[in-house]
Amino acid sequence: MMQQFGRAFERRGGSGEDGIDPGLAVAAELVAAAMAEQLASFGRRQSVTGADRRFLVTAGGRSSAVIILDPGMPRGTVRQVPFEEAVSPQILSQAAERMFADARELKTRSPESRILSQLGPASADLARAVAPDVIVTSRPRMVPLCVPNPMMTVDHAGELSTAGIMCRNPAGQLGVTACYHGTGPVGTQVVVDLRQTMVAAADLIQDIVFLPLDEAMNLPELTACSGIRSDEAPSAGMPVRFEGAKSGAVRTRVSSHDAGLLRRRPGIQLKVQTPADTNRGDSGSALVDGRDQVVGFAFERSAYGEFPEITDWIWAGNALAALGLTPLKV
Repeated sequence: MMQQFGRAFERRGGSGEDGIDPGLAVAAELVAAAMAEQLASFGRRQSVTGADRRFLVTAGGRSSAVIILDPGMPRGTVRQVPFEEAVSPQILSQAAERMFADARELKTRSPESRILSQLGPASADLARAVAPDVIVTSRPRMVPLCVPNPMMTVDHAGELSTAGIMCRNPAGQLGVTACYHGTGPVGTQVVVDLRQTMVAAADLIQDIVFLPLDEAMNLPELTACSGIRSDEAPSAGMPVRFEGAKSGAVRTRVSSHDAGLLRRRPGIQLKVQTPADTNRGDSGSALVDGRDQVVGFAFERSAYGEFPEITDWIWAGNALAALGLTPLKV
């Protein structure tokens, strides 16, 4: 099966870096994401399912893993679950079906996904061949990233957070994004870099608000002008950067992401994870990739001393779609 898939990709002109078949890399990531979603709903063992557990996906090259953050695990404990114990034939079959549904949805975006969408009956074989590791560890207590000093700050009653991106609402009004947990519902009065304004639109689930600004204002220098990342999930190790009101300019790397990231789901928080290199006051800041595209907005980080140490970033495409916001074009 693997050889057939590799040859099919080769015939379409595919080539990989470092000897890794790009088609298999895409398959590995899609299988891991699909399997994480299936485990969340139909986990076969007590150790890998439950409403309070989080299911993350980490993928890079041909290797992938589903990471389960379990609040019942002692802090710092890590356990690899044998694939046969975690994944029943039913889960494998359902994950394969979901993987190829995802591939069909994404087939216009990459040659690898086009090939995956055509495999049909061979889906379960491929899913088994590139199946991810299943790792269970403790779920850290998370804390918001609000409170501190300069950048383009958002001040609500003395609590500071960070503006995300310049954008326009569906009516064409200029403004910036900020985090809901650092501001509040529609009508909340805030100050953006000494400019008085108020929350004009808000979404509690996506932790995002829209703050209108005067069209006559002098625009700050703008970066990340290549739009929103939406065509592929970020891989583990991918370089990214952000600038927060507390931390300033920081370069970091993606470590994992929630399953089903590329689906638009206004009723569900979808997040990307990096190491915990954020601080209180960075909430709302934009995470930017090497293509100068916005990946996500800072949401919360694991509390100090908790394990694993991560920062959650709300997936930007999902958050902006919730309010109908469009990044400012220059």
